[in-house]
Amino acid sequence: MQPNPSIDFPITTESEFHSALCDLITSATANDISPEGAWTHRCSDEDLPDLDIEISRVTKPVDD
Repeated sequence: MQPNPSIDFPITTESEFHSALCDLITSATANDISPEGAWTHRCSDEDLPDLDIEISRVTKPVDD
């Protein structure tokens, strides 16, 4: 699977990470793939950590 062309690699800042995550979630949702739930990421590189990632829906702010 090829990365989304709107995500520029490597990601070197928190801002770039947030933008790439937003693009990934937006694309998944637009294609009827729910990103919500717990995801386990196992890294084959021994020097990098395995991670549990949880995505949950939050309520959008309401304008007064």
